[in-house]
Amino acid sequence: MKANSGDFLLRRALRANGVFSTVSGGLALAAGSYAIGPRLGVEPSWIVLLVGLGLLLFAFDLFANAARIDISLSKVKSAIAGDIAWIAGSIAVILIDPTGLTTAGVVTIAIVAAVVAEFAMLQWIGLRRVSTKQLVGTAAGQNS
Repeated sequence: MKANSGDFLLRRALRANGVFSTVSGGLALAAGSYAIGPRLGVEPSWIVLLVGLGLLLFAFDLFANAARIDISLSKVKSAIAGDIAWIAGSIAVILIDPTGLTTAGVVTIAIVAAVVAEFAMLQWIGLRRVSTKQLVGTAAGQNS
């Protein structure tokens, strides 16, 4: 897919997700895992560290894809699937509560899941817009 104004929303959504994943997830969780873990009720704290490091890798992939001339739509679909998995995992962690979450932990996990749902939705809308433009462009090319 060539870069054009139709992929503006998709690029913005990928970058915003990358910023959120880097700042709130990656840097906060990775750098502050041993302080944040106990406040959220997640022990041992290395679990928080691993989640933070994973989010940094996820963010890097989002930024790399958004910076490409031709956005990889399969990577966008993978990002959306990852966001959906995050939401499902968050719900499971809250319901099962395997580590004895604090109230702050439950609230934080729920808020982050809601934000991630917004990113998944924006990426999906952006993907649909780009896919629709590609289909219209392909059909127009066949009719010429």
